[in-house]
Amino acid sequence: MKKVLYYSVILFFIGACQKEINFDLSDHQAKLVVNGHLYNDSLISIDLSISGQITQSVVQPYVNGVVELFDKDTNQLLTLNNDGNGRYFSSIYKTQANTIYFIKIKTNERIYWIREETPDTVFSEIKDSSRFFFQGNEAYFQLKLELNDKSILKNFYEIKVKRFYKEWNGIDSINKQEWVDINTQEFVLTESPTSRYSKKQLLFSDRFFNGQKINLNLGMFGLFNTPQQRTTHLQVYVSSLSLNAFNYYTSINEHLFFQNDPFTQPSQIIGNVPDAYGAITGRYLNVETIVFK
Repeated sequence: MKKVLYYSVILFFIGACQKEINFDLSDHQAKLVVNGHLYNDSLISIDLSISGQITQSVVQPYVNGVVELFDKDTNQLLTLNNDGNGRYFSSIYKTQANTIYFIKIKTNERIYWIREETPDTVFSEIKDSSRFFFQGNEAYFQLKLELNDKSILKNFYEIKVKRFYKEWNGIDSINKQEWVDINTQEFVLTESPTSRYSKKQLLFSDRFFNGQKINLNLGMFGLFNTPQQRTTHLQVYVSSLSLNAFNYYTSINEHLFFQNDPFTQPSQIIGNVPDAYGAITGRYLNVETIVFK
């Protein structure tokens, strides 16, 4: 006996109306964009450009002006060299740790003054490293980092790890590098929401270890899992940051963290250049290398 199933089909006709939403895409006043770094015992480098409009497809021009460096008493130290492409740099002068600087930027439109200070020395050392089975992964790499917060002042820190590896393309090996995600369960690195915005750039303060020495366990997945790749070494970057740098990088990471979330408001980028975009940031950087044989 053949069983026949009958389906009734109900058709719904839905009428859709169209609504036009007008967006204000009028050109707003362009602003100066500043990207500068004051590293310990390093030459100064500052890039200047102009912000673009959403309706423009052309690259915005660099800014040709004058950039001068002053000490805390506003005595001029030097005028930075201009390479003609918006980059201003010092050829001899190097910034010092724990020092206040003023930077004067003069363009055809106006003059900008920026105050920034380089943080104090960072004392860090890799004490141990190991590779073991963790969370179902047999190639988990962990290192123990000692951080000595000698100053009783409030300090801010950053940790980043860069992986260097050779990748086989079937004919030859190519040297490559990348910033890697850092995994940690350390309280001082997880108690603050600022640390959760980026796994590639851990930002934290000395709130829970001011004036003390601590050991931090940091782990990384995926260093040895890809057959066509061979990790040769890691570089561990530990920096003390100025307050301006800490706020600036935290706001960038927060903005990137929420940029694809339609239910949140865009995060404000906190720079230190009045009426302009970007920042000039100070840091003291310490780099250690782990070589794999």
